Amino acid sequence: NVTEMESLRSLFDFSISAEEPEVFPDRKPSTRIFWEAVKRAEGRMKKRSAREGETSLVPQLSRWIHVGDDLVNDILPAGQIGMRTVWIEGLQDRSQAFYSTMSADDKA
Repeated sequence: NVTEMESLRSLFDFSISAEEPEVFPDRKPSTRIFWEAVKRAEGRMKKRSAREGETSLVPQLSRWIHVGDDLVNDILPAGQIGMRTVWIEGLQDRSQAFYSTMSADDKA
């Protein structure tokens, strides 16, 4: 949880985990955790917009960026709901079997 890390806390408004009741028992690659993040962000936007007089509260998912190290569990479901994605390779334990259905063009 990045909100519990002093060096990162100020960079994030919230954190979400698959163990939370709003998400569990659905786990990635379900899109539920990503939709819950959108819901939380909308809640924060509503609080802010009430102070600033904004009327549009629907986040534009194409402006979201999800960074993940797992193609199947992070990148694909975030992309399915319209988020931009960044795949960080090299963080996974490669001693476990891994396969990808991604083409070279998809990765570019």
